[in-house]
Amino acid sequence: MANISHYQTKEGTRWRYSCYVLDPTGKRKSLRKSGFLTKSEAHLAARLMEVSLNGELSKVQN
Repeated sequence: MANISHYQTKEGTRWRYSCYVLDPTGKRKSLRKSGFLTKSEAHLAARLMEVSLNGELSKVQN
């Protein structure tokens, strides 16, 4: 599950997401992306990232 938060820039409020995943060696890796104009954009991007990671993980596990 991704963490979604907001931050201020000169142009106004922007949104970002971050989450931790385990790489193939078992170490935690931080993934983050920022610059979204709305919370829903950040949420959608985070969800797409999670879906793509789940697909990659199932390929590695099989």
